[in-house]
Amino acid sequence: MMKKRWGIVATALFATLPLASSHAQDIRDQIKVTTGKAELVFPDTDAHAVAERVRDAVSQFAVTMDVNFRSLPAQLSPWPERPNIKQVFVQGAPLVEYQCPTAYAEFMKKPAPVRNKLLFLAEMTQFCFYQFEKGVKAYVIFHRAKKTESLTAGLFEGIAKTIQGSDEERITKQLQETLATIKAKDPNVLVARLEVPGKPLQEPDKVAVSALIPPAPATQPLPAQPMQFAHAPQGMPVAPSTPAMNAQQSKIEARKNLNAMGMSYHSQEQFMAAIKRKDDVAVQLFLDGDGIDPQAKNAAGKSPTEIAQQVGALDIVQLIQNKISQKSLPATPAAQTTQVQPPAAIAAPAVLLPVSSSAKPLSPETMAEIEAALDARKVPPEQRDAIRTQLVQQLQRLHQLAGQAN
Repeated sequence: MMKKRWGIVATALFATLPLASSHAQDIRDQIKVTTGKAELVFPDTDAHAVAERVRDAVSQFAVTMDVNFRSLPAQLSPWPERPNIKQVFVQGAPLVEYQCPTAYAEFMKKPAPVRNKLLFLAEMTQFCFYQFEKGVKAYVIFHRAKKTESLTAGLFEGIAKTIQGSDEERITKQLQETLATIKAKDPNVLVARLEVPGKPLQEPDKVAVSALIPPAPATQPLPAQPMQFAHAPQGMPVAPSTPAMNAQQSKIEARKNLNAMGMSYHSQEQFMAAIKRKDDVAVQLFLDGDGIDPQAKNAAGKSPTEIAQQVGALDIVQLIQNKISQKSLPATPAAQTTQVQPPAAIAAPAVLLPVSSSAKPLSPETMAEIEAALDARKVPPEQRDAIRTQLVQQLQRLHQLAGQAN
C-alpha cells in the first residue's frame, strides 16, 4: 500500500469551503486569507521533547490536530532551516502558503469552521520545528480564511467583527494565547518574532535569540531543490501539489498581490524597505514579480543580501540567493541539439527502467505537474521532449512495480 501523503496547508484549510454557486459571481464575491506568524526558539538539545511539550500544550479535546514526526537531521547547523514560501491558488484566490518539508516535526490544528447562511470562517494553526546546534526553532503560523458573497458581504463583516474582532485583532489574540499556553508548559521558550498583517513587528527576545543563532554568513549554503511530483508512487520523492502555473502567470499574480498591498513591483526602494523590516512575504513577491534587481546596491553601497544579513534575516538571505542563482544559470545554445543533456537541477534518471507495452498512460494531473516543473526550471525547448519522455517512462515503470508489489 502506498503511504498517505502529508496534505498541503491550502487543502486542509479550504477543504470545507462552500462550492461556488451556479449564478454569475459578483465582483465582490471573494475568499480572503490572512496569515500571522510567530517564531519561537527553545534553548534545548532534546528536539523530540520540545515538540512533544508543544503538542501537549496546544492539544484540545474535540479539535482535530494532524501530527507528523520525521527523522532528525544527521548533522546540525548553527542556523535553523525555515518553511518554504509558496504561492498557490484555491478557488481562484491567491494564497501565500508556508510548507515545511524539512521540519522534523509538523502539526496542524484545525477547529471546525463556522458556517451558516450568512458567513463562513475557517482557521488553522500550523507548527513547524527545526533543530539546530543550540536548540530548536519553531514556527507557529495562524491562517484565517473567510468566504464572502456579494449579497451578504457587509453583514458578514459586521457579524465577524462583533464575534471575534477584526482579522488583525483575531490573529494577534490567537497567537498570543497560543504562545502563553506554550510558555506555561516550557518557560524557557524565547519569542524571536511576532508578525501580524497591519501590526508592528514584535521581537521581544531578540537579544537572547541572537546569542543562540549567529548572523548569517555572506555565502550561506542553500538547500538542494530537486524536481518532485505530487502524485508519485511509494519510493519517489514527493512534494505538496500546486496549480500548474507557468513563469509568466506567476509574475503577473505576484505583481497583482504587491499592488493590492500598496506597493509597486518595480520599486527597488520598496523592495529594500521590505528587507529592512524583515517582511519575507513581500520580499518573495518582489522576487517573483521580477521587476527589481536582487543584486543592485543602494545609495549607501549595500546590496539586498548585505542588508538582510545586517538585520539578521537569514530566511530573506536565502530567498535572495535563490533568485540570484536562478538568474545566473547558463543558457544552453540553441545550436547544440545533437546530444541532449538535461540541466543538473532536473536531471533525468541515470538508469532507464524498462517499460512494458501494457503500461497505462499517466493521469492528466501528473502530466500537468511534469509540465509545471519543466516550466519552473526554464528547460530549453530543444531538451524538453527528451526529458519529458524519460520522466514519463520512469513514472510508468514505477507505477507498474508498485502494482506488482501490492
